[in-house]
Amino acid sequence: AAVLLAEGARAATLSATLPDLHDRMTARLFELGMAALGAPPRPWCFMAFGRAARREAWFRHGQWNGLVVGDAADTHAPDTHGVEGRDAVPGGAGLEEHVAAYFGTLARFVRDGLRALGFAPCPQGRMAATPGWTLTVAGWRDRFLRLAGAECGGTQTAGAVDMPLPARLGMFDVRPVCGDAALGLRVAAVADAVLADAVQ
Repeated sequence: AAVLLAEGARAATLSATLPDLHDRMTARLFELGMAALGAPPRPWCFMAFGRAARREAWFRHGQWNGLVVGDAADTHAPDTHGVEGRDAVPGGAGLEEHVAAYFGTLARFVRDGLRALGFAPCPQGRMAATPGWTLTVAGWRDRFLRLAGAECGGTQTAGAVDMPLPARLGMFDVRPVCGDAALGLRVAAVADAVLADAVQ
């Protein structure tokens, strides 16, 4: 961004260019990671949340993201929340061990690559490389229901109460970045529906 500004780029140009540049770099990191790890065991989509999903704050942009993984049996996988700030481990988020291990390794590779490119990791660990941030569509639905319940005075769980209000609200802004966009759009639709129900 600083280089582009020095070359005379306008703010409107930067706001349109930097999000796309971030997405392309992220997609390339996934390509490199999959080239090393082999083909993924499930369809997947990498998603941005909050300001990144809204394409805002690109001068001080950090990582806030998650993965949605296709459910081969089309059944509900439980959301085990995880602990913010720790790396994903095999067997996390209710996924089979080999699936969780693959995507945990891939997510850490992408996290570290983005950090090297100047995108700081989320201090609270709200990233795909953290347990509980790689889920099926059903798992993300459960997460959003818990967040909406906490926001509306319902029962609060660890996954919701640990987040301040802006973070809880930002979770409902979801944008597919790379991978199977249809999976990411399903999660975005679920987030919209849960939030709409919560405010009625």
